[in-house]
Amino acid sequence: MVARALSRREPQERPGFLRELLVHTAAGLVVIEGDRAAGEAVYRLADAAIAALLGIGGLAVTATTASARVVCNAQGDCWHVDNRRDDYGPRVVLQSHNDDWYFHQKWDQDKNRHWRENHEGRGYYENGVWVSRR
Repeated sequence: MVARALSRREPQERPGFLRELLVHTAAGLVVIEGDRAAGEAVYRLADAAIAALLGIGGLAVTATTASARVVCNAQGDCWHVDNRRDDYGPRVVLQSHNDDWYFHQKWDQDKNRHWRENHEGRGYYENGVWVSRR
């Protein structure tokens, strides 16, 4: 629940939200549980909040570093790539699309483009044939 509440706030607002949450929680626990139990509970809550922040930060980093793309060459071969900055050399010209572009195509009805399956390792398609690279 804390992680969901944090994810809805801007990054600069999250520390203040956590401080306020801890203060209100501590005040309520002192009344209900007493000083000692409230102190222990606040430490547990602080640990959970920090873990949630780290989790959200990890998701943000993952989201910004993900670079899966769909690329198509001049012959109409299209395939999924994991790295948008892969260097294919000057003679290989590719058109790059967002990863979800694939789902908006009618591959069975398209005479100009053909979906090609993934291959292990680095490489590219040329006239329907996978060319491996190192």
